[in-house]
Amino acid sequence: MKKLLITLLGIVSIVIFSGEFMLFDNTIILNAPPFFMELGDGVSIGLSYSTSTTYYKENNLGFLKVTLPQNREYVSASLFLGTNFGVYVSIGNENLQIPTSFKSMEFFISKDYAFYTSLSKFFIAIGPLTLNTRSIFLKKGKDFGYSLNRTFVKYKEYSGYFLSLNGIYFLGYFYPLDNSLEQGILGGLGSNFNEIYLNIGIRKHFNFEKLKCFGYGYIYSSTNNVFGINYFAGIYITFPLKGEITIWDGKISFRFNW
Repeated sequence: MKKLLITLLGIVSIVIFSGEFMLFDNTIILNAPPFFMELGDGVSIGLSYSTSTTYYKENNLGFLKVTLPQNREYVSASLFLGTNFGVYVSIGNENLQIPTSFKSMEFFISKDYAFYTSLSKFFIAIGPLTLNTRSIFLKKGKDFGYSLNRTFVKYKEYSGYFLSLNGIYFLGYFYPLDNSLEQGILGGLGSNFNEIYLNIGIRKHFNFEKLKCFGYGYIYSSTNNVFGINYFAGIYITFPLKGEITIWDGKISFRFNW
């Protein structure tokens, strides 16, 4: 009955409304305003409201005046009741002009559990300097979650990276495969202030059938046990849907927007 309910609501939501789907740690959340559903040990249904605002700025281009989008903000909020009850809030802000940036946060508080997520991105290219950063965070309870902060920088022909991954800090060389520093190969050393770690990684665009995707993976291990490999990897889909699958040390989270 639970599978049938989410399947029917999912089909209706995808056809009629825009929204998002999340799956992690035996939790399913479907937020397609005005509908909201949470599936864990039981079923909870609620109402959702979302709004977005785009701000424009007038720019002078010679004798012409051009109005361009400058900034976009959005808010989504939900109340739900059932075997579980609580609130869900998502807020975000996107700067559409250079330097481009994006920030979002999600708060979920219920009778049974709570979780928090955040995502931020930043890109700027000025003369010989290029900087590309991204930060993602998920925390549910005490045992489920991840934390990733990465920075790629290039100055003239020199490039490198800083990576903070689940409490371990890495520095190393980044070989870029494009000017945006999105794609590349990296390798370096890190530490959690108790042990020294080795780290390698790769980031690359690829196509799968009609999907445009981007994949990344980071592998690291302690120098005290080089065969005790840890990993953090992900695939995000950029077209025609938008979503991301994240896998780390045997755990997985998945979400997509439409």
